[in-house]
Amino acid sequence: MFRWLFPRSRVADVAQVVHETISYAVHLRDTLGAPLHGYFLSHPMKSHHSTIDMGTNRTTHHFNLQGPQLDLKILVQDGNDTTKGFVMVMPQSDFCGAVIQASQKNQYIVRFERPLSRPQGKQAKQLIEEFVSKYGAIDTSI
Repeated sequence: MFRWLFPRSRVADVAQVVHETISYAVHLRDTLGAPLHGYFLSHPMKSHHSTIDMGTNRTTHHFNLQGPQLDLKILVQDGNDTTKGFVMVMPQSDFCGAVIQASQKNQYIVRFERPLSRPQGKQAKQLIEEFVSKYGAIDTSI
């Protein structure tokens, strides 16, 4: 409503993008029965896609979505007859170390991981806090 008076922070913007990305994928699965990874196959920011066959009708998909100011690594497991599957988003750059995961719309599990090979992102913890406060996410960080 007063967006022009109070500009949103980059943390809030990235949280919104991650939330929408996960929500669209889950919505397509829940309403159309599409595979969870289907949303990402034609995503305009997709720069890479690979799959790993986990056996027992479970396939894990890895996607990179890259834009001018955003780089997301996404892991999707479609699930099978007994599991719904999940989407896991790991923003890079300033948000490296934040992990957001969901298997249902608006039900997030978040955590902060310090990657061994990369330095911690300056705003990773803030992104986790944003998901906890705005979307009621469960923080499983140690």
